[in-house]
Amino acid sequence: LINRGPSVPLDYRIPEEVWSDKEVNLSFLKIFGCLFYVHIGPANRSELDPKSKKCFCIGYDDAEFGYCFWDDQNRKIIRSRDVIFNEEVMYKDRLGTGADSVCPEVKRLG
Repeated sequence: LINRGPSVPLDYRIPEEVWSDKEVNLSFLKIFGCLFYVHIGPANRSELDPKSKKCFCIGYDDAEFGYCFWDDQNRKIIRSRDVIFNEEVMYKDRLGTGADSVCPEVKRLG
């Protein structure tokens, strides 16, 4: 994300645009903390296992193009670029998705 934001010394132009003389594509940026479905390749799953895993975006991979995710179920960080995004669901909004999640208060009727 370095050199991808407006810079005051460049009259609020983006440094990468000035350097490359091309418009910068920022379509790969996603909302921090949103829900992702990470694809699990056939080598890492059995025939009856699910093909994807629910994770939450925690950043971007520095080594290569891709994203870093938090797997709440296994408490691990995963790096991948084979994902489907759901930017309407956030990590803070998860309820009843883990062993340590907060249960809503139950009201009795009658």
